[in-house]
Amino acid sequence: MLFDLSLNHLNGSVPSLNQAFDSSHNYPLSSYSRPEIMMPTSKYEPQSNSAPVRLRRRDLQKTAIQVKVGHEPGSAETFTIHKELICHYSPFFKAALTGSWSEAESGIVNLPSDSTDVFAVFEEWLYSQTLQLEDTQENNVIFLMELHVFGDKVAVPEFQNAAMNALRFAKLNTQKTGLFKVSEIEYAYQHTSAGSPLRQFITDIYVWEANMLVFTDNFAIDSYPMAFVVDVIKGYVTQFPRPKKSSIPKPYVAALEHYMVPTQRREA
Repeated sequence: MLFDLSLNHLNGSVPSLNQAFDSSHNYPLSSYSRPEIMMPTSKYEPQSNSAPVRLRRRDLQKTAIQVKVGHEPGSAETFTIHKELICHYSPFFKAALTGSWSEAESGIVNLPSDSTDVFAVFEEWLYSQTLQLEDTQENNVIFLMELHVFGDKVAVPEFQNAAMNALRFAKLNTQKTGLFKVSEIEYAYQHTSAGSPLRQFITDIYVWEANMLVFTDNFAIDSYPMAFVVDVIKGYVTQFPRPKKSSIPKPYVAALEHYMVPTQRREA
């Protein structure tokens, strides 16, 4: 059961957290390292080396906060959540609700640029530690990416891992091809930084799954983010290095004719 707030609103003299964490996703990104590959034991079970310490409902106090998500008329929504719970999992909300920000006094956090659908999944995850996805969301790649990006914004890696597990299930278990649409790659690269696990996941799929049917003369390389193209090239070099000593001759050493322009015999 959730409880109504009984906190007083401020007159605006205290700075807002959104002044430090820009609501347009210009937030500090954590340093990434490539995660270990772990096979899922269930459809949306989060994969991690150590399970997070969970809070039981009976351990929660009556203090509740409100998170106002979205700003468009008719689409904005207010979520009421136990303060202890959201602060336990999210350093972002803990900083907002226990620091010197206006949110700490009012008990209200505004996320005007975020999706209510994404936050609804996050709210359910806080209480159940599982992703509760609608049928239309399970195979919606960009929506699953939005979950991962939001988990990074609020600094909850367990939620990011759950989203990644769902994304991997969608790409490898239910879709005919594991490759991504250009729009999906663009979204991932626009909302993450270099070294992101999401970028690494996309790159690895292309390195291991793409073939000459993908890289044909019709392959519009200019349509893809240049950072993605560079990551794929690095991935090939890393995963399939040519040994220094090989029985296969190097074409640029063995024969120069590979690089010669065909000529025609001219009449004297």
